[in-house]
Amino acid sequence: MVANFASLPALGFLCLVGVMGSSGVDLEFSDDDTGVHEPLLLGGQRRGAEEEPGCLRVTPYGDAGILSLATLSWLSPLLSVGAKRPLELADIPLLAHKDRAKFCYKAMSSHYERQRLECPDKEPSLAWAILKSFWREAAINGAFAAVNTVVSYVGPYLISYFVDYLSGKIAFPHEGYILASVFFVSKLIETLTARQWYLGVDVMGIHVKSGLTAMVYRKGLRLSNASKQSHTSGEIVNYMAVDVQRVGDYAWYFHDIWMLPLQIILALAILYKNVGIATVSTLIATALSIAASVPVAKLQEHYQDKLMAAKDERMRKTAECLKSMRILKLQAWEDRYRIMLEEMRNVECRWLKWALYSQAAVTFVFWSSPIFVSVITFGTCILLGGELTAGGVLSALATFRILQEPLRNFPDLISMIAQTRVSLDRLSHFLRQEELPDDATISVPQGSTDKAIDIKDGSFSWNPSCSTPTLSHIQLSVVRGMRVAVCGVIGSGKSSLLSSILGEIPRLSGQVSTCIKKKS
Repeated sequence: MVANFASLPALGFLCLVGVMGSSGVDLEFSDDDTGVHEPLLLGGQRRGAEEEPGCLRVTPYGDAGILSLATLSWLSPLLSVGAKRPLELADIPLLAHKDRAKFCYKAMSSHYERQRLECPDKEPSLAWAILKSFWREAAINGAFAAVNTVVSYVGPYLISYFVDYLSGKIAFPHEGYILASVFFVSKLIETLTARQWYLGVDVMGIHVKSGLTAMVYRKGLRLSNASKQSHTSGEIVNYMAVDVQRVGDYAWYFHDIWMLPLQIILALAILYKNVGIATVSTLIATALSIAASVPVAKLQEHYQDKLMAAKDERMRKTAECLKSMRILKLQAWEDRYRIMLEEMRNVECRWLKWALYSQAAVTFVFWSSPIFVSVITFGTCILLGGELTAGGVLSALATFRILQEPLRNFPDLISMIAQTRVSLDRLSHFLRQEELPDDATISVPQGSTDKAIDIKDGSFSWNPSCSTPTLSHIQLSVVRGMRVAVCGVIGSGKSSLLSSILGEIPRLSGQVSTCIKKKS
C-alpha cells in the first residue's frame, strides 16, 4: 500500500511531461474541408511525400534521446495533432530504416542462409536466426526486465522495517524519511523500466512478425511445382496469419524463462529473513507446483500438433472446393462436400477442446499454487515454533502477492512455449521446401538486344522424372513491341509455355532469356 501511494508523484511527473512535451510544435492546418472527397488510404499523397526529398519525415522515435524515450515525449507532436483534429495517413511519420519490414527480412534471411552455407549437412534453425537478428533488442529488454524485477521486491523487503518504525522501534535518525524516499525511488524506477520493457518487447514482436511474414511470402513465390502440390495457398496464408503471429507474440514471454527463477530466489531470500528455516517448505511447495504441470504441458503440445494438422487439412479442402465451385454446382455435390467439411471442422473442434482442457488443468494448478505455498509456509513456521511478527507476516504476504503473478502466468508461458515450438517447426519445414532454380531464366541487360523473350531449343516438363517432356524443342523469339497471341486447344501447352517464360516449370534443356523493361 505504501508503494502504491509512493507511485502517485511519479505518475503526476509523467503526466506533466506529456502535457509540456506538446509545446513548441508549429502546425499549420487548412480550412478547406475536402476530406470527404479523398480516398480512405491517401496512397498518392504518401507516395508523393516519399518521392519528394523535402517532404520525407521519419518518426522521431529513431533519434529520440534518453529523456524522451524514458518519458515517451517523442509521441507528443503526434498526440497534439490528434487532439486538434482526426489523424490522417499523411500525419503518420515514416518508420525508421531499422524498423521497416525490408530491414528485418534481410537480417533474418541473411542469418538463416548463413547457417545453410556453413553447415550444409545440418538443417538451419529458424529460432537461432531470429535470436541472432534481434539479440540486441532482446538484451536491452532483458536489462529492463531484470531491473524491474529487482526493484519490485524492495517494497516487500522494507515493509517489515516500516512496520517496526510505525510501532516505535526507530533504528536510526530520519529513518522514516529514508524509508519513504527509498519506496518512492524504487516505485519510480519500476514504473519507468516497466514502460520501456513493454514497449521494447512489443517492438521486437513486430520486427519478428514483419521479417517472418516477408520470408514466408517470398518463399511462396519461389516454390517449385512439386512443393506447391503439398502447400496450397490456404496453408501459406495460415502460416502468415497464425504461426507467424504466435512466434511474434512469444516476445512477451521470452524473458519469463529466466525471470521466474530470479523472482523465486528473491522471494525465498525475503521469506528466509521473516520465517527462517520454513523457507525450505516454500521452495518444495513451489517446485511441486511447477512439476505438476510438466506432463500436462507435454500433453498440450501433442494436442496442439494435432489441432494445427487438422486446421491445415480443412483449409486445404476448403480452398479446393472454392476453386472448383463451378464443378460442384454442375454436379450438385454441394451437400456432400458440405458434410465433408463439417466433419473435418468437428475433428478440428475435438482437438481444440482437448487442448483447452489441458490448458485449463495447468491454469487450475497454478492459480491455486500461491494459496498452497502460503499455507505450507506459515504452517511449517508454526509447527517449527517460529515467531511470526506483524512486520514479518506483512512482508511475507507482500512477497507472495508479487510472486503470485509470475506463478499464475506460468501456465500461459508453458502453453506459449508449446505453441511457439509447433509454429517454428511448421515454418522451418515450409522454408526448407524446394525452390525454383535461379538459372531457370537469364535476365539480359536492357539495351543489349532488341528481343524481349528468346527461347532456344527449350524442353520443359512439370515432372522431371517423366520420360516425355511437357514441351520440347521450343524455338521462340519475341521482339520488343510485338503483340503475340498463343493459340491452341485445351491441354496443348499454352499455360506451360507462359510458365516456361516465367521460370515456373523445370527446364530440361535449352535456354530462356528475357529482357523486359521495368516500370519506374
